[in-house]
Amino acid sequence: MPRSNSLQTWIDNGYTLFAREGLEGIQVERLAKILDLNKSGFYHYFGSRDVYLEQLMNHHFQFADPLSQDMRKIRQFDPDFFHTLLRYKTQVMVHMQLVRNRHHPSLERTFVKVNNVIDPAVVPSFSEFIGLPGQIELGRKYFELSRDMFYSRITEDKMNEEYLRGLLYEVRKVLQDAIQHKSIE
Repeated sequence: MPRSNSLQTWIDNGYTLFAREGLEGIQVERLAKILDLNKSGFYHYFGSRDVYLEQLMNHHFQFADPLSQDMRKIRQFDPDFFHTLLRYKTQVMVHMQLVRNRHHPSLERTFVKVNNVIDPAVVPSFSEFIGLPGQIELGRKYFELSRDMFYSRITEDKMNEEYLRGLLYEVRKVLQDAIQHKSIE
């Protein structure tokens, strides 16, 4: 069944495709076929793949504020953080693709821009969760390392509460073991 040939149709479907397949999945002819639309519509709205990618990145950035606001509402890191990530599963998967495609300047810029909005909202509750309450700067540094490790490990199949919990508890244990080891010395 043909879909509406609108700019938003191309953006929404391309965004979902990008979340699943990354940069390699964004091929004009393939996207047109998936949408059962003529690729001339794509060129009418975007002109080129690069302009389209910029529009996808703008679309992705629009989720930064709502996600940041939801992260600020976290009362208990476990389970609130996991539930919030799962509500934004597609956006998390797009962000993972940004990490995996950092060689593309536009994607790298978007990754940094989104993190600059979201990280300050997450770091206080993350710092408390890992055992560094009130140590925001140290928590931020540890969060950045953990965040990037998370995006290198996450897949669509692993984007579930059980996997997220295991990963974040692993992160917390490594830090707590390091702190404990240092206090023993």
